[in-house]
Amino acid sequence: MSRYNLRSSNKQIGAEVSNILPIPSASAAAVSQIPGRILRSTAKSFSLPRPINENDSPPIPPKQAQDEPSSAKRPKRVKKLDSEASPIEDNPSEDKPSDTPVVVATPLDEEDSSSKSELEKGTKGHAFPVDFEKLMKRVKRKQAKATSIEEVLVLSPLAHFYKVVATKKRVKASLEAARTVGRGESFARKLRAHASHFEKHGHLLPFPPRKKDPPKGLLSKKGVKPAIERWLGKLPAGKVTPRRLVKFVNKKVLTRFKVHKTTITKRTAERWLHSFGYQSRRHKKNIYWDGHERADVVLDRERYLNEIQEVQRLSKDWIEVDGKTVEVIPQLIDGEKEHVILYHDECTRYANEPKDRYWLKDKEQVRRKKGQGIPMTVSDFITGSTPSGRLVMNEEQISEQAQGPVTERLPPNSRKLVFPTGKAGGSPHWNNEQLISQVKETLRLGEYLMPGIILVFVFDNSAAHQCRANDALHLNNLNIYPGGTAQIMHNTTIPYDNPYGNAGLPQSMQFPAGAGTRHGIELRGGQPKGIAVILEERGFVQWVSPRKVVKTEGGEKIVGECEKCKKAKARKPVDLDGDSDDDDDWDEDDDNEDDDNEDDDNEDDDDEDDDNGHNGLPAVDANSNNNSDEPSCCLRKMLASQADFLNEKSLLYQTIVSAGHKCLFLPKFHPELNPIEYYWAWVKHTYQDRSDGRNFANSKKILTESLDACPGDVIRRYLRRANRYASAYRAGADGPLAEYAAKKFKSHRCITKTDLSLAAAEKEARKKNGKSTY
Repeated sequence: MSRYNLRSSNKQIGAEVSNILPIPSASAAAVSQIPGRILRSTAKSFSLPRPINENDSPPIPPKQAQDEPSSAKRPKRVKKLDSEASPIEDNPSEDKPSDTPVVVATPLDEEDSSSKSELEKGTKGHAFPVDFEKLMKRVKRKQAKATSIEEVLVLSPLAHFYKVVATKKRVKASLEAARTVGRGESFARKLRAHASHFEKHGHLLPFPPRKKDPPKGLLSKKGVKPAIERWLGKLPAGKVTPRRLVKFVNKKVLTRFKVHKTTITKRTAERWLHSFGYQSRRHKKNIYWDGHERADVVLDRERYLNEIQEVQRLSKDWIEVDGKTVEVIPQLIDGEKEHVILYHDECTRYANEPKDRYWLKDKEQVRRKKGQGIPMTVSDFITGSTPSGRLVMNEEQISEQAQGPVTERLPPNSRKLVFPTGKAGGSPHWNNEQLISQVKETLRLGEYLMPGIILVFVFDNSAAHQCRANDALHLNNLNIYPGGTAQIMHNTTIPYDNPYGNAGLPQSMQFPAGAGTRHGIELRGGQPKGIAVILEERGFVQWVSPRKVVKTEGGEKIVGECEKCKKAKARKPVDLDGDSDDDDDWDEDDDNEDDDNEDDDNEDDDDEDDDNGHNGLPAVDANSNNNSDEPSCCLRKMLASQADFLNEKSLLYQTIVSAGHKCLFLPKFHPELNPIEYYWAWVKHTYQDRSDGRNFANSKKILTESLDACPGDVIRRYLRRANRYASAYRAGADGPLAEYAAKKFKSHRCITKTDLSLAAAEKEARKKNGKSTY
């Protein structure tokens, strides 16, 4: 077969190749624009017919013809392409004379060898330049529909490959695409193989099956995982650490299950904690989910939602209409009064409080002061019933107050700002006494600004807000028998459900003068009676001896305080490091259970917690009726079940209600229902952005300005956010779902059951796809 030398100009090559390409519209001018390396590679792939006679052969240069030996071997032919992949039609019959010039290949230089190798590995079967733009679009369409992580990892660089391959060699283009995803030459070779397969068949090469997960080791041993989970479940939040897990496993788990290991490392403990669902993260304020959905907390939440819904019906509101704030007057019926809801909370900022973020150049560093400085505690109220969102006087009202007597002047706003130092002569830390004083001033201020309205105070459920008066009815202030030191309590009325005919009778908690003696004990006037005598006067028991009390019905002896109530008052400390010798962390069947049932052994873990809560929750009040299932197990529990002791209100509540207004308490662990929490966040960012820590006077001024700077419409947005959470709970959402729905439907004033269903479906889909749901 004759061969033709391709060492000519592009125009000449284009003219010659256009004669052999079976494309009617091909022309030498068009083909001349194709790079020479592609034409040479293309020509090398064709097998053309041999001429019938020597006259049809191209002339051989004389010198080459003379020097060529007769026995010289012919150059090896380039392998013919498959009929499917080759764009060249079948060769004409050798019997028919051919007028087509025959292409002859000369020896290849280094560039030609690279092109040949590239052709065989990546472009085999392509006689013409490929439409890489269409291929890139096809790759992107497949990338959008990818179902496996392997496809995603290949299709993204493959799209970049087709973006640059039109102007670069395939090897260089594949290397560039591989570097976009941080890979090297090995990945580039695989990428070219995928590209070649994609160009021929329209899909990627099949991926090898994934390797099976390695065995879990010690955790796969029967009983080990449930035992560790039970121990971790007993630790309070924040007390779980790899060091404690190492100590517990080395001391208890390894010795009990007799494994070949003698110790585990801290790194192993960290991996185990990840497998149990723990993560190491920075502390930040958030909702306390552990107690958020506890049964008694959910009941308290329903109570609050019903109360606040009724109050909101009687309250003024401000809404945005066409970019303007419009006042909405409540529709009242006969006998109803307008209500104004005041949300309360405290916040503490510091004089030298550092910022969370700075804008710095490279190698710049901010020098912070060592201490945070003097604390500045703010106690304030916000409301949606005033244009400013706060309870404040205007300039005219302030001038009017300045003209009155000093002792009768009212504060210009409801805010209270203290600066506790902890030093002698300094201001005390914020306490219940200061809160009561602030509430009394706020009551006077509210009645002055809005006469004839009902103020509704909303407080969180902190222990400080539940402080009772010094003479309140409380079991902690009583002894079992007369005598000893005890707190003086106010008189009461025997509850109307008394079954012994004493309902409605007045009862004193102290002995009257001249009470005499009983069982050899002197009953002095003004001395507390004790639980036994109080119950005897109500008809429940009989005090028969100095240290013996029997029930009226049946004559059964009853103790002053049973063991269960004692344990409820004194919570058992948690064994943080596994040093105790008890076997509470083990089950009898731990050594015999099957691996398939390991995850089912912890369904009732919450039932193992004692009666005063779980996961670090506060203990149940000794004055409540929840310490024991039996209300008559002991004298202390019997008196705690009486209605007058159960319904004893806090001093804060009594102060507000006695003034003719209302007081509500938020359920525990529900800060999202208190809109002032969002107001504090706004104040914090504003204060930190402006504070320079120069001196205390300047910090105090900046804090006051930050508190006044929050616009009223921003405060009303915070109120609407809290209402969205409340509507989600009314629709049946739990805490996490309510949070997700409140963020998703930010433009809604309330969340309906339909919105909740959509949010639940989307949240579940994001969870399955491994995306964040917060």
